[in-house]
Amino acid sequence: MPVTSRGREMICIVSVLVGLALISVILRVFARLKRRVGFGMDDYLCFISIALLVAMLVELILCESCTRQIPMNEC
Repeated sequence: MPVTSRGREMICIVSVLVGLALISVILRVFARLKRRVGFGMDDYLCFISIALLVAMLVELILCESCTRQIPMNEC
């Protein structure tokens, strides 16, 4: 099934934002390890949120590739 142009835009935007979030969490972990500070609850919540963001991106890609275009007169 073809991916619509709006779907491609959405995938690109979400991919960039998830990538930026992933980079910020990696830098956060690096800073914590360099300063030898233990991980707190906020760090664990960041890890959970990154996992959920990646899962959302995968779902978006899979759903967009599986949808079919429906003509307006069939809606």
